[in-house]
Amino acid sequence: MASSLNILKKEQLLEDFPFGEKSFYTIFLDDEEHQEVQAKKIYKSLISLFNEFHQEQPGYILQDPPFINYLTLLQNMLLAVTLAQPKLRSPELVVLDALEESQFSHKQAEKRIADFSPQQIKEIQLITNLCSQKQTVIIDDWLKDENDIQQKNWILILKSLVKQEQISVILVTSNPTIADMGEIQFNSDSFI
Repeated sequence: MASSLNILKKEQLLEDFPFGEKSFYTIFLDDEEHQEVQAKKIYKSLISLFNEFHQEQPGYILQDPPFINYLTLLQNMLLAVTLAQPKLRSPELVVLDALEESQFSHKQAEKRIADFSPQQIKEIQLITNLCSQKQTVIIDDWLKDENDIQQKNWILILKSLVKQEQISVILVTSNPTIADMGEIQFNSDSFI
């Protein structure tokens, strides 16, 4: 599939919601000196866009996840799923089933979230977003710290989820190679 770089003006974003198609999107952080500031502005802009177009709030996979460290894996996931889907009848069954499918044991589910590795935390965030039935997931720039093989594996996993689960993934990245892997690519100027 050929990629295309979309450079939208801020005015265009206010007319059309740019993430209507279920796809794998990338937003390239091109300002090497101010990437952190640039990223924060983009996240703020994305949240505003979702609010402006009355879209369901997206899920997130972050380098610094919003989990509560003293709670267990199961407690954190139940909290997140219950907040995202308050009318869900049996969040415990959904979470336990997802953990089992992802090869997390019942013993692991009772471990404190702080006891898991950064790689496992990313997997847990992804599972939590799927259990919460998020239609869009925003991912911050943590892939830049992974090696080439892990980057490609994560991209394959995310692209597969886009197709299988019919969700949108928005990956904000400072790595031009990763940005080029997006099915639909945006320049950061479109969101600042």
